[in-house]
Amino acid sequence: MKKILLILALSLSSSIVLASVNSQSHIAEKYDSIIEEFDNGKSIDAENFFRGVVEHVVRIEVLFRKIEILDSIQTTPIGPFKKCIEDISSESKDFKKILAKYEKPIFEYQNAFVSLTHKWVNEIMYMIDTHISKLIAFYIIKDEDWTDDQIALYDFYAEDYKVYAAIDDLWVEAQYTFAEKNDFELAEEEINVNDRIENEKE
Repeated sequence: MKKILLILALSLSSSIVLASVNSQSHIAEKYDSIIEEFDNGKSIDAENFFRGVVEHVVRIEVLFRKIEILDSIQTTPIGPFKKCIEDISSESKDFKKILAKYEKPIFEYQNAFVSLTHKWVNEIMYMIDTHISKLIAFYIIKDEDWTDDQIALYDFYAEDYKVYAAIDDLWVEAQYTFAEKNDFELAEEEINVNDRIENEKE
């Protein structure tokens, strides 16, 4: 999924690439402050509101991606899968509570953007509850040893994944629309979910 990385303006020039460790630390602290403000329902700037939404969507996607990585390691016990599912459920519920704090729109296109975000989160949770929570019991089994019934369950999941992918594409497009209607630009960079996963391991 392409997640737009909105580069922090914060009165910084393009020399940010060559920033010192102290400068990078300051940027990280500023970003954390922006996300905390969003979480508390106090974002009054469209760009910062956008950053908050994207941050939480990426957190959920990182967890979702972890399930795929665990699946690729066929010796993974069921415990780590269950932990990812629990974390996705918890993060999704918390995110929805935060979005509820912005029920009254103060930005252009806010209702549509939030509605589509809810749809994205709901689709993730649907796949978790309907498919993945059942499939994880089979992930430790080698592919060639799956039964016809197990394969059928996976095929059902694969079909619903297409629905999720379509919603995800709409959500990506909505990022551009929200930015355009609120007079700010998106950096043409992608948030690398795999890098986020690796950073969390450190």
